[in-house]
Amino acid sequence: MHNSNPYAQGGWQVSQSNNNSDPPQDHYLPPSVQGALPSLPSSSSPTHGQPNFVTFYFTSFNPDITNCVVIGPARKYTDILTATNPESTIECTLFQDSDGRISSMIEWIGRHPYVEVKDAVSREPVRDFIRLSADQSYRTMIVKGKQYAWVPSPTGMILYNMTYNPPEIVARAIRSHDTVTLQITAQAIHAGLMDVTVVAAVLLLSNRNID
Repeated sequence: MHNSNPYAQGGWQVSQSNNNSDPPQDHYLPPSVQGALPSLPSSSSPTHGQPNFVTFYFTSFNPDITNCVVIGPARKYTDILTATNPESTIECTLFQDSDGRISSMIEWIGRHPYVEVKDAVSREPVRDFIRLSADQSYRTMIVKGKQYAWVPSPTGMILYNMTYNPPEIVARAIRSHDTVTLQITAQAIHAGLMDVTVVAAVLLLSNRNID
């Protein structure tokens, strides 16, 4: 298995991030890579009707997605800040919500980072959280008993809910030069997948080793 991220082409004190960047125009995401998963739908539309997507923007990279701001439809959703714990000297990426609470954390421990998402994912190795398939063409994750799959696309990634046959799109992340556009269904947000999806997107687009 390769140790590099196949999708990628201090102290605890949290500093305030820049939030004055205007969100870019939305982009079209092409269909997922054919053959990456069995029985995937042939278009980017799910089989159970047109989804209601909510759009978020990862912006103000400093210098990359591990230090940025996530902007939602009405206001800032979260700050993503990377710092080093002065006691353990472990570099961590912290996800701070609009009320200043830490909702998620990535610990960059050597070659095997760990991840934790409040109320969704107990602390575990990233390689178990988003497990690479045997053929290294996609990643699976299990959240609240349901299986999902991240599949690379020409402009980013698509997240599928594997509960359905054929699978349904839950979210899609679209990369540009200095911004990532995340479109996630309202149903997924109500199901508590928002924080998990944000953390997974950061991991997959971080240009760091995650296996």
